[in-house]
Amino acid sequence: MKTDSHPPLTFIRAFTLIELLTVIAIIGILAGILIPVTASVRTAARAASSLQQMRQIGMALELYASEHKFQYPPVSVSNNPWMRDSDFVTYLPKNSSGYADYAGSIFSCPNAKSTGSSNAVRRAYSAAGSMFGITGTTTATNTTKRRPLADIKTPKTAPLIFDAIVKSNGLCSDGTKWSDVQPDIVNSTLTGNSYIDYRQKDKAHFLFCDYSVRAFTPAQATAAFPDAATWNGLK
Repeated sequence: MKTDSHPPLTFIRAFTLIELLTVIAIIGILAGILIPVTASVRTAARAASSLQQMRQIGMALELYASEHKFQYPPVSVSNNPWMRDSDFVTYLPKNSSGYADYAGSIFSCPNAKSTGSSNAVRRAYSAAGSMFGITGTTTATNTTKRRPLADIKTPKTAPLIFDAIVKSNGLCSDGTKWSDVQPDIVNSTLTGNSYIDYRQKDKAHFLFCDYSVRAFTPAQATAAFPDAATWNGLK
């Protein structure tokens, strides 16, 4: 008589509660490591994009000056800021969106945020003292007068535009005079500033009149701009 043979029963061992909790804890630890790293990488990528945008703006300013009697556009005329100057915008890259599209344009830094609101950032780069018209031996405060390149004493130390704090309306200042920015320079910290925005991993980008872009910590900005003459390109 033939009998059926059955394979031995195989039991699958389930995870114990302790093992499950251990796995969950490991996943939590890995997430805690990876999420900040991912955020840091994104911030660094946005900072690189901002630096490239600032270089493109610098190239546009250089081209504009070369065809406008070697002068920069005025900071602001009749509430029309330099980045909306009808001649200047023609020198921007075709894919920059210009100023018209506001958010996402070349003037909107990807790391910038509007203070106190969720409004889209429309302008995040302010003109520094070297774009203002000269009004004295160490001062430059005229917003309607074009600044000749010949009046820039030391291009490599003269700031042209910089990462500026964006207000609740999504705009930063058209231009920032020494009298306004001096408290930020003297402050030499990341907090309590009104104009300079250290948004690039605790640094701020500055475009100089030699068209180089440099990232400064608050302490480095304090050392780079010791007085009005330097900020205004008159030293």
